[in-house]
Amino acid sequence: MNLFLLFSLVNCERGWNHRIITDNAGTISTPNFDYGRHNYPAYSRESWLIKSGSPRHHVLLQFTSYFAIEEDSSNCISDSLKIYDGTNSSSPLLGVYCGVQRPPSTISSGSNLFVVFSSDSSAEEIGFQAHFKGITMEQSNINPMVKCGEYITADEGVFYSPGYPNFYDVNLICMWRLTVNVGKAIQLTLRYLDIENSKYCSRDSLTIATVQNETVENGLETKHLRHLCGKDNNHVQIDTDSNDVLIIFTSDHVSSKSGFEIYHTTGYAQTACPSLTKLNETEGTIVTAVVDDEYDKMLHCSYLIEADPFNVVEIYVDGLISSPDCLQDNLSVFDGDTDHHRNIATVCGSRTSKVFTTTQDKALVVWHLDLPDSTKKAQFTFRQKPNPFKSDLVEIPKPTLSTTTPKQTFPDKSHVTCTECMHNVTRVDSNICHKNYIFEGQVKMPIRKSGDLWYTRVKVLDNFKTGEISIEKRDI
Repeated sequence: MNLFLLFSLVNCERGWNHRIITDNAGTISTPNFDYGRHNYPAYSRESWLIKSGSPRHHVLLQFTSYFAIEEDSSNCISDSLKIYDGTNSSSPLLGVYCGVQRPPSTISSGSNLFVVFSSDSSAEEIGFQAHFKGITMEQSNINPMVKCGEYITADEGVFYSPGYPNFYDVNLICMWRLTVNVGKAIQLTLRYLDIENSKYCSRDSLTIATVQNETVENGLETKHLRHLCGKDNNHVQIDTDSNDVLIIFTSDHVSSKSGFEIYHTTGYAQTACPSLTKLNETEGTIVTAVVDDEYDKMLHCSYLIEADPFNVVEIYVDGLISSPDCLQDNLSVFDGDTDHHRNIATVCGSRTSKVFTTTQDKALVVWHLDLPDSTKKAQFTFRQKPNPFKSDLVEIPKPTLSTTTPKQTFPDKSHVTCTECMHNVTRVDSNICHKNYIFEGQVKMPIRKSGDLWYTRVKVLDNFKTGEISIEKRDI
């Protein structure tokens, strides 16, 4: 009995086996998966972050017929498979699965899908195997017998589930992407909804999300507004406050209902750009939002550029069309992450080819228009470069005197590593050191080379040495 309790305690503390997958296609499976010949082990902790790796690509996940996970209740408490629409378990939950009914084909709204499997101490099953691949929206229709999903650019219209008002087909993935002009916002009215109901909407579902960002580094980033199933005839209205909306409808391979009808129209957004856009790429180009002449609100767009430590941000304004009155329209650059930092420059009119550089690793760029119209815009390019202003001081504790002996003690030098040569950096604690000698200083000029000799000028602030110290002054 004691051995059993000890064994259980040890296995309960087993860590997670987490994998990040960037391949365009591949397979994931539970441990020991062998097409029904072996079961997964107790206390399995498996997770997979599947990244499509390409902008405008989604992750499609499809399960094979070999699927069995211990089922203790409809809540899948003991063993479970969970799928999240994003990069981790804080992302929107798409479904929770156990038992022998395999999950439906699943697609991410953005470029990432997070899959988690866990098991308890008893009743192991054969587990699962699933194939994934990165696909575009045009490739998302997995049922060749049914035509569904499309790009919609009209300001107003209606679209339906396939076959509406009759029952939709099984094994469907349908995607609609609605886009209108910048400064406008899409408004949805769910006139009718009848989709197979299930806990967490794990079987058939209707997902509504806004497209937040689309970059080479992070792919497609979305924000969930609704994840729906069941029946509702109350004309639910959804104000997206976005000009780019993605709608995904999926059905499993078992049963179906009569589907949905959605009416879409267009209003004006609260703002034509996010309140703050964060940028941490090494370099990039930003073109500000251009609104139509009917846009009747002020425009205030902020871009926070975050460089690597010991770098600064260089900003090149290479396109600007605005009012010549800088109190009305302007592009402002701040030396830090808020507008409370030093204002490096404020420009307006039609100035171009202006370069500004921060003194630290963050820059805030603010584009403000009192009276926006379709002609006004700004374009700037940013890049990181080494910080010529940075000069970190080495932190070395002061020597202390022992209370029991007059012998002087010295600071711990174990963190100081002598190297064979000096490196072109501003930290000096690990670049210049000799046996029993530590100094604390500040570089006063860049490191240079004269023949075979590397040298720099250093202001010595403090030094510690066992025994005597000899200083030789040389004029270079």
